[in-house]
Amino acid sequence: MSNKATGEPLKGGAEQDALTGWRRFLSWRAGERKAAKTSFWRRVRRKPIEMGEDDE
Repeated sequence: MSNKATGEPLKGGAEQDALTGWRRFLSWRAGERKAAKTSFWRRVRRKPIEMGEDDE
């Protein structure tokens, strides 16, 4: 499964639950969803940087 906006694959169940419609059906503790979202978006932001180093 991948994120519709970026096409980046979701890794792990926490990311899939936090970034898809399942977030409405689950109970989240304080900061739990934010941690999953932060790890996903950090990976998306760093991916172009890693790709740029390989091109040089």
